[in-house]
Amino acid sequence: SWPRLPGYEVTAELGRGGMAVVYRARQTGLNRPVALKVIAGGALAGASDRQRLRREAEAVARLRHPNVVQIYDIGEHEGCLYLSLEYVAGGSLDRRLEVAPLPPAEAARVVEVVAGAV
Repeated sequence: SWPRLPGYEVTAELGRGGMAVVYRARQTGLNRPVALKVIAGGALAGASDRQRLRREAEAVARLRHPNVVQIYDIGEHEGCLYLSLEYVAGGSLDRRLEVAPLPPAEAARVVEVVAGAV
C-alpha cells in the first residue's frame, strides 16, 4: 500500500532502490506534482539509512542547476522519513536504456547535459 503523508496525495509508484521507494504524488497545499522519496522500511529503517537520506537531502539542497532535480522538503511522519522533490515527467534514463541503446546523437546530448550538471 502507498504511504499516507500529510499534505500529499500519492498517485503512483515510480521506482524502487535499495534505500527508498519513489512515488508520484500531488502536494495538496500547492496543487503541484512532486516525487516523494520514502525511506524503505518506514519507521523500522536503520539509523545508517536515515542518516544517508538526510545527507542526500542536504547535498541536493545546496545544488542549483536546471538539470538537477530540486528538493522541496524533508519530512517525517509516524517515524517514516521522506523527501519531497521536483517531479520531472518522462521517466528515468536507466529505464529508457533498458529498451535499447540511445542513438549516437541523442547519447551525446545526454552526456553533454549530465556533464554540465556535474
